[in-house]
Amino acid sequence: TNGEWGGGSVCESGAGAEQYWQVDLQAVSPLIETVDIWNRTDCCDDRTINFYVFISDVPFTGTSVAESLAQPGVKSFYTAGKAGRPTTIATNVSGRYIRLQNTGGQSLTLAELTATGIKP
Repeated sequence: TNGEWGGGSVCESGAGAEQYWQVDLQAVSPLIETVDIWNRTDCCDDRTINFYVFISDVPFTGTSVAESLAQPGVKSFYTAGKAGRPTTIATNVSGRYIRLQNTGGQSLTLAELTATGIKP
């Protein structure tokens, strides 16, 4: 959860519209209770802003926010404003794939994302 670039824990996408980070849990968890997102702390905390967390039992078929919102079975959770340290999102859904995605044109930075629930 170290949010400093020099700490080696921050990832950053390139610039561009609707940048995202995602993970495959390798099996469907019957329950993902919460998703916690830790933002960068040393600068640039406005890069992870106005974002979605998408959770799905099956792979995402598109790369845009609109495609994920339209994909059957994808659950979406929107957060207005900057990500915190952490931002906790109560999800209470099943899922194998988790995607964090910005809605704007800035790059996405992420120090850590954890999903709490039942181990797949």
